[in-house]
This record gives sequence, C-alpha cells and structure tokens, in this order.
Amino acid sequence: MQYQIYWQPQTTLKELQGAVIDFLREDEVHYTNHFLPSGQVIATWTDSANYFEGKAISDLPRLRPGQIYQATRRVKNSRRMHAYLNWTFYNSENQVIASQYQNTDRLDLRVPDQYDHYRLDLMSAGTGDFTFYEVTVAEKVAGWLHDNDQLVTDHLGAYLDLPEKIVSKTLRVILAEPELERTNYPISVVKESPQAVLYLATDLVHCQDFYDQGVLEIIAQAKKAAKAKNVEFVGYGLISAMAALQYRQAVKGSKAMIPDPNQLELPAGFERRSSGLADFIASLPEKIDHSLSPDDGFLVSQKLAKNTSPILVPLPQVQLLKQLSYPEWPETKEEKAERIKAKKKRLKQEKKRKKTKGQQSTVQPVEPAAQAEPTKTELAQPSIPAQPVEQSKPVQPVWDAPVQVEADSQAANSTAQQEPVFDEQLEASPVVQTESESADMPRLRRADKPRQFAAAEELPDEDDESRGEKIQEFFTRKKG
Repeated sequence: MQYQIYWQPQTTLKELQGAVIDFLREDEVHYTNHFLPSGQVIATWTDSANYFEGKAISDLPRLRPGQIYQATRRVKNSRRMHAYLNWTFYNSENQVIASQYQNTDRLDLRVPDQYDHYRLDLMSAGTGDFTFYEVTVAEKVAGWLHDNDQLVTDHLGAYLDLPEKIVSKTLRVILAEPELERTNYPISVVKESPQAVLYLATDLVHCQDFYDQGVLEIIAQAKKAAKAKNVEFVGYGLISAMAALQYRQAVKGSKAMIPDPNQLELPAGFERRSSGLADFIASLPEKIDHSLSPDDGFLVSQKLAKNTSPILVPLPQVQLLKQLSYPEWPETKEEKAERIKAKKKRLKQEKKRKKTKGQQSTVQPVEPAAQAEPTKTELAQPSIPAQPVEQSKPVQPVWDAPVQVEADSQAANSTAQQEPVFDEQLEASPVVQTESESADMPRLRRADKPRQFAAAEELPDEDDESRGEKIQEFFTRKKG
C-alpha cells in the first residue's frame, strides 16, 4: 500500500512572512520566498495531532515499527532554492529517538522498533521559489506496490496474479477505486480461485488517466500467459466503473461488471477539489449511462434503506467484489482418494442401516413355552378340579328355615374363626349379591386362608349337595 502526502490549505505552515503560496492543484503547490533563511521549516505533517487541543487532524499514516519504507519526494527546485525533507521519530515523552534527512528523490526510511509518533518537515535552503507536488510512502518491495508488479505510468500500476492451476478461460481485470490519500490493489478482498486476475490501481488525483493505452498491451500479455479467451473488467466505484467500460470498449469480445448505476454515488467533498478534477467526477454518471451495454453485469449493494444523511464516509464499496462468481479449485489426487473412501464408507453404513431396519420390521413367530414335567410331590398330591359355575347366577347359601339376620351374622363370624372356608370354591365362583338380597340375608365373605391350610388340601372331593347338607347341619346345630 502506498500513502500520498499532499500540501493542502489545512497543512500546518511555519514560515509565512514574505511567502507567496499558490495552491494550483492537489498535487501542485508553488512556493516563493525571497527572505527566508536556509534551514527553516516551511510546512509540517504529523500523525499525533489532537483536534481538541490544536484543531488539527493527523495527516500522516501509521507506520509499522521495524519496517523499511520507500519514501519518494516529488518537487521541482529552482536554481536558487532547494527543498528537502526531515523525518523525525519521537518516544512517548516527546523525545527524539531517530531523525533522517531526505535530499534526494528516494530514501529508504527505517522506522524504529519502538516509537510513539513521528513528524515530517518540509525545509528549504536558499531563497527563491520551488514547486511541491507530493510525498509518497510505501513498504519497500520488489516492485511498486507489490512484489513483481509493474508501473505503466508514474501513478498507474498493474499486478498479475497467476495461480499454478487455471481452469477458467476468462481473464478478470479488477480496477481499484481511486482514493486521495492511499493506493492499493484489493487483493485481500478477492477470493483465491483458479483464475488469472489482473489488478490496476491509481490515485484520485490522477484518476483522469486511469485509461491508458499502455494497459492494453499488458492485458494482451496477461491474456496470453493465462491462456484465456475472454476478458472481464470489474469496477466497484464510480471512477473504476467508468474506466472498466472504457477498457471493455477497447477490448473486443469482453464484458464489464460494474455497480448498479442507480446506486452509484459521487465521492463526498468532490466539489472541493480542483476545478478540473471536480468537473470530471461530476460528469461520470452521465458518461456511464451512455456507455452501458446489454452484456454488462451489475453488482448490487445490499442496503436496508437509502442513506439520507448529508454526511457520507468517502470509502469505496470494496465489499461488492464478494458478489463475483469464482471457479472451484480442481480436485487433487489425495482429495479424490479421500472422497472415494468417504463415499464407500457412507454407502456401507447406509446398507448396514437398511439391513438392520429390515430385520426389525420382520415379525418373528412366538414359540409356545414348553410345559415343565410335574415333580413327584405334585403327582402325590390329589388335585381338586374346579367346578364350573355360571357367572350370571349368584351363589346363594341353602336355607331350611328362616333365621334372624343378627344371629346368622354372629354365627357366620364365629364359623369363619373356627372352621376353614373352602377358598377353592369361592375363588372359582365369586359371590354376587343383589341389592334386595344384601339387606335381608347375611353377606358371605371370603375368609383369609387359615394357617392349617394343609388340612383343607387333604379333604376328599365332594359334590355341591353334600357341602350344602354340611352347611345346613352347621346352622341347625348352632340354632339349637
């Protein structure tokens, strides 16, 4: 990334007595002073300005400690006056820890490992005049903004990202939206894919020269290196969209992807720029409408509502690049073997699950339980066959003569305590009483089994008539 430092009206000035300053453009300031002694500071930039204290803002980028930057000075000195720069680094106590003077156009600026803030001073030697254009600072790389990129002009660069494996036959050309204070390729936002991508970048001050004939030759070379048949130009802002349409018209069989024209907005504060730059930016919406083609695609910005605030943040809509379509990477041998292995495992598990489900759904016949053979003890004991009794008719005791309810109840209670009750008969034939019978006759209840249950098991089989006779005899004896 490159940072541009311009001399603007809000820049802090030190020596104004006898000075004449002409702000011609953003990147062109003419300074004249015939009474200024040598070694005096003319203008100052810093990265630690406090707006609440000095009503000034920081106008220098934050540099990474321990890195080496390439500082470029662009000035035009006169025969009698020479302008130079002074880079000064401070610690937290505002003490100088490093200082470098720049008397040449390029300087390897070494940033201290630990620093709090730094300052840039524009100084002069001699009297007369000079023209100040700009100062740029960028990390030192084997190129302009990135390793292996190339300069088309002094302010326009190109970088070709050529992956090892390419499956797409379309060369994608992404034009970075120009900004005033920095220049960079939007590499970090673009998704890595097996497609060749050519990046073009410039700054806002020189955006009128974004379209250059030298770029067409670079596009032809990149197309040949990527073995591409088609070219796609992508712009994600007002200026980059216009440049993409211009390159699309120059390259036969290409197409352009730009933001939706209804969502394009003019950069905030563009009217405060120089007259030529402001007029160029203001004319772009109309030029874009006349340059559109039916084959062009649109990148739509997802917004909840239109921003009606007059305060706009001048940032490019770089997130629109995420809407582009990217080809998938080809499958490697290891990935193919892993995919086949996973597929076989999945089919095996599915087959096993279906087999288990089929076994659970099948009804298994229930085999009758085998009857155990009777033991010797069971064979020796006499069995008491159950007597069939009709369920609809209640079992009533046999009565020979009318008796009182009170006497019969007492007699029945005493009998239940003295003699065992034939539970086998009662269990097989439960006693049922009607409402009328329950009021006139005693209730026969099932007594608990006596402790001498073995005696009941030894009784011989008797019919119903003999049992009825015994009951009648028992009540007759009790009555007498």
